Formats: sequence, structure tokens, C-alpha cells
Amino acid sequence: MPQQNFSSLDELIEAATELNRVRYAISLGVSTKLSQSTLRVVDVLTPDHYLIVYGSLAPGQSNHHELSHLEGTWVKGHINGYVKQIGWGANLGYPGLSWDQNGPRVEASILHSTGLHQHWNKLDEFEGHEYNRMIIPFIADDNQTGLGHAYCLHDSTEK
Repeated sequence: MPQQNFSSLDELIEAATELNRVRYAISLGVSTKLSQSTLRVVDVLTPDHYLIVYGSLAPGQSNHHELSHLEGTWVKGHINGYVKQIGWGANLGYPGLSWDQNGPRVEASILHSTGLHQHWNKLDEFEGHEYNRMIIPFIADDNQTGLGHAYCLHDSTEK
């Protein structure tokens, strides 16, 4: 996995929060821009090349075939949040994640693949309306930090 370390986890959290806010605004047709500091983080970290999985898409799990054709590198790591028995995968033993950087550590697998951007629509469709693709910080087992996409419980799913 390419080097992703960044100056501060707080800066990553701030960038992730802004990226998700802007992506949501754009989805509603609202024109908005990213701050210079977030643009710098995105330029350095290329979050569109990283997918963070914590359940059925992970190597060796039941839905890994959705990703197995992608060329890339997998590493172990963790994210933070709350694992909840909600979402279509919960009945299959794969609970959903509510991202919260102050939440407990959740083990994850992180895929680095420069071809991911070509597969977001297919993965979004696979995950369905109960999950929202968000950009969140991760920490790899070798202590590299970065930003990547993860499918988290949609706000309306949690209610």
C-alpha cells in the first residue's frame, strides 16, 4: 500500500467530514466547494483509491466475489464506529457500521486499487439504499493513516 501517513488524525477527520458534507450537498444539486486544506488532503491521499470493508466484502467472506476481480493490495487495519445489527447483512451475520471517530475500534480490511473509481456505481448498487458510501479515516496495522470509502449505515436505516 502506498505511503498514506498524514500530519494529524484530526486533520483527516476534518477532511472526511467536509468531503461527506460536500458530496451530500452535490447529490442534492447544491453547488459547493472544498476548502484548500481538504483539497490538499485529497490530492495527497487519493481516497478514491481505497475501500475499507468490515464485513461480507472482505477477503474470505461471502461477498468478496464482488471485489475479487479488482487488481490491488489488501492490508488489515481498523476504523472507528459502532457495529449495529441493522441493514440487509445483519441477518447474514454482517452488521452495519455507524461511523463515529470517537467510537470503538472496528477491525477492517483496506483495499488499495487505482481502478476502484470505475466500480463505485456497481458497489453502490450492490450495497443498496440502506448503506451510504462515506469517506472515513483508517489506520492500517503498520500505523499508516489515510482516508478511504466505506459503506456505513444510512441515517434513515438507523432509525
